[in-house]
Amino acid sequence: MFGHIFLYKTKELLRQKWCLGWNFLFPIILATAFYVGFGELIDSPGVLTEVSVAIVQTQDDSTADAFTDLVRSLSFMDVRIVSDDEAQQLLKDGTVSGILYTPSGDAAPGEPSLAVCANGIDQTILSQFLKSYIANEREMELILATADSPDDIRKAADLIGEDMSFGSDEINLRYDDSGAKQLSPYMHYFFSLIAMASLFASWISTSILGESMASHTEIGKRYECAPVPKSLSLTAGILSGLLTQLLCVTCLILYIQYVLKLSFNTPLIYVILLTSVCSVTGIASGVMFGALFGEHPSMNVAVPLLFSMICSFLSGLMVGNMQQIIQVYIPWLNRVNPAALLTDGLDSLCSYGLSSVYWLDMLALLILAAAAIAVSSLILRRKNYASL
Repeated sequence: MFGHIFLYKTKELLRQKWCLGWNFLFPIILATAFYVGFGELIDSPGVLTEVSVAIVQTQDDSTADAFTDLVRSLSFMDVRIVSDDEAQQLLKDGTVSGILYTPSGDAAPGEPSLAVCANGIDQTILSQFLKSYIANEREMELILATADSPDDIRKAADLIGEDMSFGSDEINLRYDDSGAKQLSPYMHYFFSLIAMASLFASWISTSILGESMASHTEIGKRYECAPVPKSLSLTAGILSGLLTQLLCVTCLILYIQYVLKLSFNTPLIYVILLTSVCSVTGIASGVMFGALFGEHPSMNVAVPLLFSMICSFLSGLMVGNMQQIIQVYIPWLNRVNPAALLTDGLDSLCSYGLSSVYWLDMLALLILAAAAIAVSSLILRRKNYASL
């Protein structure tokens, strides 16, 4: 009986015009519109490769030489060692993005400093590099003052060397000398679009739940009178809705990758896996909405629509940096927004490969789905009818 209900519910959903229109065609049309609107910006995002900087050695000593050698060793730095007057002229002409002043020696301890005359990506990179250098230098000084043995110092130095990222996490930039294609920042809009399409699953489960209610439809009366446990029929219907949604989202991902030729820079199996979990969250949310607002049929459309669009907006579908703004002012909101969790996981996966961020975002989506199912169970178990 379970397989019979599952099969025929799947056929029913695939024949529904609203399901094919909103869950399948609309995301593909919107992805095409994004592709046409962004044009060559997607393939040529203007990824930064070098930052021009002038170095002024305030003193001729080992401390200044060590700092200069460090900066010159960075592949993304175009370094010029000049006098202060020459550096000021280069900065004024716009030849360099900033001036780095080396730290003074042991006779007059000090820290390196930076001078810029404008705001921009290059200046931000230089600022973040300097902040990271100073922070690691202070940490090393503290270790030297408190270490008990040379082995402790050696281990601490190795850890600092591994962690010294020069602010790359804060400015979200990658440097790749291997020649591999880097992820376009405009792909974030497509990640948000995939999140919206995944959350459209809430419409499917809300519709299935509404049809099973005897107070709404004739089909619902048949569900109540049928000699089949209601939990079995609902489970079969929801799983068929999940299968339908997975097919729609998978088609969207394949369309972006192979038709629009926008690479995810990662095996698609991991992208599909994360979007599948987000679709589960969307399905569970729809069941919860149906249980909460099932007595008002008009709400079965309005609530899932508002839920999907608000979550997508907060993840950056309309405003690209909206997720970063929320992270600054209301960081907890990104941890309960399924669309933000999906885009964060895809950003991490497609930029840096499999990492703890990807798995933590997946775990958070599963927790949200479990919470929605728990709320739905508490509400639905109390529903009964005096008569049909």
